[in-house]
Amino acid sequence: MYDSLFISMIFNIGFLVLIANLASRVPVIKGLLTERTSTLQGNALLAVFFGLISVLSTYTGMGVNGAIVNTRVIGVLTAGLMGGPVVGMGAALIGGVHRWLFDIGGFTALACACSTLLEGVLGSLCHRWFHEKRLRGWRLAALAALAEVGQMVIILLIARPLPQAWALVKVIAAPMILMNSCGILAFVGAFHHVFVEQDGLTDKRVRLSLGIAQQCLPYLRKGLYSADLDQVVSIIHNQAGCPGVAITDKERVLCHRVEGPLDPSCLKPLPALVTRAMDSLQTQVALQEEEDSLLSSVLRHHAVIAAPLVQNGKAVGCLVLAERKKWLPLEAEVGFVEGLATLFATQLELSGLDEQQRLLQRAEFLRLQSQVNPHFLFNALNTLSCFCREKPERARELLLILGKYFRYTTEESDYSVDIQRELEHVQNYLALEQARFEENLTVHLDVDCMLEQAVRIPSFLLQPIVENAIRHGADARGHRYVSLMARPTEEGFAIEISDHGQGFAPWVLEALTQDSLPGHKVGLINVHRRLKSMYGQEYGLRISSTPEGSTVTILLPVLCAAASRGG
Repeated sequence: MYDSLFISMIFNIGFLVLIANLASRVPVIKGLLTERTSTLQGNALLAVFFGLISVLSTYTGMGVNGAIVNTRVIGVLTAGLMGGPVVGMGAALIGGVHRWLFDIGGFTALACACSTLLEGVLGSLCHRWFHEKRLRGWRLAALAALAEVGQMVIILLIARPLPQAWALVKVIAAPMILMNSCGILAFVGAFHHVFVEQDGLTDKRVRLSLGIAQQCLPYLRKGLYSADLDQVVSIIHNQAGCPGVAITDKERVLCHRVEGPLDPSCLKPLPALVTRAMDSLQTQVALQEEEDSLLSSVLRHHAVIAAPLVQNGKAVGCLVLAERKKWLPLEAEVGFVEGLATLFATQLELSGLDEQQRLLQRAEFLRLQSQVNPHFLFNALNTLSCFCREKPERARELLLILGKYFRYTTEESDYSVDIQRELEHVQNYLALEQARFEENLTVHLDVDCMLEQAVRIPSFLLQPIVENAIRHGADARGHRYVSLMARPTEEGFAIEISDHGQGFAPWVLEALTQDSLPGHKVGLINVHRRLKSMYGQEYGLRISSTPEGSTVTILLPVLCAAASRGG
């Protein structure tokens, strides 16, 4: 008897595994199993599928003493584990009702029907653990054994007469508990490749989204309304292979790429799907024609996914993709669009920060311009007034120099200029100061000839530091000495401005490191902040100071080869 029971059980389990292998390759079943956002229709189909497996197990079972030794627990338990409570209880109802109808009034009909419902409850309760991968191997086998033990207990409680029920349990308990515990491992394992394929598809989509984001990076840095946004849509369209792509703002489509029967006019005005995604800040998917009237022509053969572009908690636009309809779920595609929208929104937000940085640099630049002119004008006019009486020709030369000086300060609007142009501006300033101090001012310029031809530096960079050296660089005899040297370095080049004064006060050096110099040091702190803002916190002014003199060093990360305007 036991040999026959075990052989029958092995045959039934092998048959179920074969069905599972075949079913797992059917797109409908594969899609339903991997679709995490379940629908009522999908749950109903899965419940019917596993319910029919339970019914089949009843028919292929072996009759023993008025009962049926079967593998029904495998289908019902798997339904609850994979599909959740709705699928599990649906399959249990189908299998349980059929078992009762199969042998109405039979010795174990009611008991087996009740035990089938119990198996559905157990599978449903363990659904979350199964999907968290905490119910595998021996734990899964133990769950099936527990379900079969429950069936034996129910037979003893319901089936009558009790002696006959006890005799039955002694015969069928061991084969059913042992074989169904092993059988569920084989049955569930037959569906394993479905989840492996889905994980592989998701992983592939994640890598694709990162690759697309990397290619789109140069274009997104220019903002949402850049003319280069069309390049972003083209990259998505070509790389992702989807038939339709669009990027919108809050009111209109900014750019799109479509192919085949797709009609761009369906995006004007924005479909309800897009506005709903932006209002809810959540990805929206449309599958049926009635879900959006504007997209009805598209939704006949395509699904449309809309993911909002969120910045600072608000939607600034939407990324819209059309995918061809297929039996497999859109979970991987939805994750792909969501990930891409998140990466795009982050980059657009960074582009906004870049724009704020540029505005900040512009504000610092204008502030520096406004501070240079009044600071110098008074002394220059006093010097000119003296020369007008004694040396009118010299006064005329100085007036021309002063005109060039102020033309540079008022007309120069670029953030960077050729170093030669900046040096001319400094030389004009020094010429006016030498006229003022005469023999009490010595100037030494030493600029590498390669730098004069090849390097661009921030405008108004040198004059405030040279001015500071002249004002505070007098030695004990009252003589002023200013040296300006520029040399290439391994990472760019260095400019050194030295004087023979008594050095910087310690509090000035400390305040400079904390960006907290007082208002009358505006030129020095402006240059320091501009350097750090443009090139990074590791740049800025470096000052070495002794009682015999000071040297202010400017390090710039610009190679001599960068001869272009953007170098």
